[in-house]
Parts: sequence; C-alpha cells; structure tokens
Amino acid sequence: MPCLRSNLPVLLRRYKDVHRHYVELERELADLDRQILATGRPGARPRRRAAGPPPVSDELRAVLRVLQAAQAPLPPREVASRLGVPPKTASRRLARALHLGYVERAGQASYRVADAVPSL
Repeated sequence: MPCLRSNLPVLLRRYKDVHRHYVELERELADLDRQILATGRPGARPRRRAAGPPPVSDELRAVLRVLQAAQAPLPPREVASRLGVPPKTASRRLARALHLGYVERAGQASYRVADAVPSL
C-alpha cells in the first residue's frame, strides 16, 4: 500500500480542485436559472439540483469550526463576535446549519455542533 499513500496528497489536491470547479458550475447554473426566470417566460423553470447533500459554503464551515472550538454551546451573538460578522449574519448562517442538520439547539438561545453531523 505504500504506492497509494504516496499518491494521497496528489489525489486530495485534485479532489479539492474538482470540487471547487463543481461549486463554481453550480453557482453559474443557479445564476442562469435566475436570469431565465427573470425574463418572465411562461414555462421557464429552474433546473433541479441533483440528489445528494447540498454544497457546504466556507461561511458554514467557519460557523462549525467556531462551535467546535468553543467546546460549549454558544449564542448567536458570541458566534458573530468570533466570526467578526454582524449578529444577523451569524443568525442566518446558524439557521442554515440547523436546517441542514449540522448544528442543534442547546437550550433556547444557544447552538452546538450536532452529535451526528452529515458528511461535509
């Protein structure tokens, strides 16, 4: 198996590049869908996304890193402070992470990383 280990860094770099390209293409398709719908043509429908987990943004990954580093539930204001973003932005990102199953509520106004996090 030494041959496979020596290829691992190359494979991981290639995977990262291909995934980045995939995300760019998804964004371009979404933009084209919006443009088609904006034309107001009847019957114009957005393209359906392929099945599978939705792409995870860098912003969402940052929220997860903050919550993991805290090792205790955090309120949205504290997450915002640690990310250097406005509280509304942090709340939106937390709501998205909650919807996707990456975080869970810990009490009424705090969040923590979910016990069973879907694959990123």
